Amino acid sequence: MSKPVNLLSVRALARSIASHAAVQALLFFLGVLLFKLPIINQPYYLDAISFNIPGALFIYCNRCIPLLGPFDAGHPPFVHETLAFVWAVFSYSRWISHLVIIIFSFLGVYFTYLVGVLLMDRKTGVIAALFLFFSPLYFAQSGIVNLSIPLTALAVMTVYFALEKKTPWYLFCGSCLVLTKAPGLVVIFSILLYVLSTGYRLPKKVLVEKLLIYAIPIAVFAVWLTYHQWATGWLFVPRRYAYRIGDIMPLLQNRMKILFVGNYRFFLSGMTLTLLFLNRLRDKEIHAVYPFLYSLFFSLAVLVLGIGGGNLFALFLIPYLITVVHLVSKKKQFLLPFTVIFLSLFSLSFHIELLPRYVLIAYPFYYLVGAYSLVVLFEKRKYVIPVATALFTALLITNWYGLYNTPHMLETPNSGPVLESNMEYLDVVKTHAAACNFIEKYYPQSTVYTNWPQAYELTRPEMGYVTRPLHVVDADTIGEDYKKKIDLIYFSYQSSYHSLRMRKLITEELNTRLVRSFRSNGKSAEVYEVMKR
Repeated sequence: MSKPVNLLSVRALARSIASHAAVQALLFFLGVLLFKLPIINQPYYLDAISFNIPGALFIYCNRCIPLLGPFDAGHPPFVHETLAFVWAVFSYSRWISHLVIIIFSFLGVYFTYLVGVLLMDRKTGVIAALFLFFSPLYFAQSGIVNLSIPLTALAVMTVYFALEKKTPWYLFCGSCLVLTKAPGLVVIFSILLYVLSTGYRLPKKVLVEKLLIYAIPIAVFAVWLTYHQWATGWLFVPRRYAYRIGDIMPLLQNRMKILFVGNYRFFLSGMTLTLLFLNRLRDKEIHAVYPFLYSLFFSLAVLVLGIGGGNLFALFLIPYLITVVHLVSKKKQFLLPFTVIFLSLFSLSFHIELLPRYVLIAYPFYYLVGAYSLVVLFEKRKYVIPVATALFTALLITNWYGLYNTPHMLETPNSGPVLESNMEYLDVVKTHAAACNFIEKYYPQSTVYTNWPQAYELTRPEMGYVTRPLHVVDADTIGEDYKKKIDLIYFSYQSSYHSLRMRKLITEELNTRLVRSFRSNGKSAEVYEVMKR
């Protein structure tokens, strides 16, 4: 007769296995891979077509030199070098390129969890990791070969190893971080402030040595910058804009709106304050969260109600500083996430051209503080935590696909901003791929007039849109005779340049007829034939 199974022993064993770091990492990776597997072999999108993949291929074909050649946009080459190295090992393919980004996405989610465990407990880490991954911007960027996901992942990894005082790993991740994109320097400066604030009682010599060690990634960036200047003759991409001090606050307001209010995050920012008063919680630990909740609720009121505009919104900085003081007085480690959030938003306010993905570097730290607030506020009502987590996650998922519509080009003016903040970008890829396939199949010998990024889609088969290069006249072409040479016009509102020029060309300057329109959830790509006279 067999002995009955001891359920308590089985549960204890399951908990023991689940608490193992390797098992946790595997579970996070499988979860991320499961959600992103459908996009693993899709054609590349937007900046991946024009800069990131061509730059990595340039390095790959030139034996991993640390320069991007004609595809140099001023960014350091770590991600491009990584792609080139992986291709050298496994050969070039789109699914390998996407898998590299998916791995970085996993690292960002997993290390957000680890920092949450470090700051408070496992529950905080899990909630923050869930919110980060299911956030529409992070989820979408996890399938696009851009620099934002690697930058975000390396940022949170660098912070984790700094908090854990694992110096060799910190130096490795920090160096990779600054060699991914210049905003990574914000994280290094935040860590130096943290080291200075927590080590001011150390002997001066010891503190200086520690600061110098933690500043090594800055030196690494300076070395690369010097090499780049020597090799190319310039440091950064030339700027067309003159920045004014008066622009900073409105821009800062815009950046904070993206982070604190967008994608239902105003619920996470304001819900806890409302519930705090409704439930009349009196735990002393709650007082540490008061300034944080007040500052977020204040920002919500200013942004949603439009009270006072940018000048009044500047008052957000005051409760923000109070927040830092209160939370850091309880846990000094919280200085790091707060400093990264603030310095990231402030530094981005010097950059007039802003894509939403630029703010992604602050996402893990925002969700860590939000998860911490949620767990502490409902520490005595634990049943609320999973319910609130599930509801907010569901709200995030509802924003994966937006309602952005682009009717026929002749019916509306240009309305095609970059669609990469959620999964709508797949609609763009779908319509562009269908249009390119149609042109290649039925008009293989035609000369096609189009603009960026469609010109690259038709001329670079490695991007996944065509099987061989087609003849294209780019919209940047200068000259009066180009109109006589074109047979087709390939138009999409989801391109960023020359849409008005192309619209005028189709409606006024040339005799054209619409051959085929490809649509998907309000996104469109259109092929026009030029009728020769």
